[in-house]
Amino acid sequence: MILNLMLLLISQSSSRSYSSTDGEEVLGPLMAFGLIWTLVVVLVILAAIVLQIIMMWKIIGKAGFPGALSLLILIPGLGGLAIFIVFLVMAFSKWPIEKELEDYKMRSYSQGGQTYVHLQSPPPPQNISNNPPPPPPVK
Repeated sequence: MILNLMLLLISQSSSRSYSSTDGEEVLGPLMAFGLIWTLVVVLVILAAIVLQIIMMWKIIGKAGFPGALSLLILIPGLGGLAIFIVFLVMAFSKWPIEKELEDYKMRSYSQGGQTYVHLQSPPPPQNISNNPPPPPPVK
């Protein structure tokens, strides 16, 4: 509402001059306030857009997808729809990081003829030398 009032006053300034009864100019301070207000609003909007891109870059990157997908929001008119589609794909597909975890869990190793899954603790080391243990001491 304040912004509309300022725009109305600014648009009417070209047709006539507003003056107070003292003779001081009234429109000048209002125009300065309007210009400052517009700059503040533009800076807040730009900061919000940059913050949104940074947050989305981190979320998409942590999921294992390329973080540059967050730049799709900059497409005029289609940015919101593009990001919505990216989040739909992320929600209903297997994430690359989940695939890596499955591969990591499925790696196995063999020791002594037994196969162990990678994340399980290995069996205790056994005597691997071919020499028999020494005989007990004679009493």
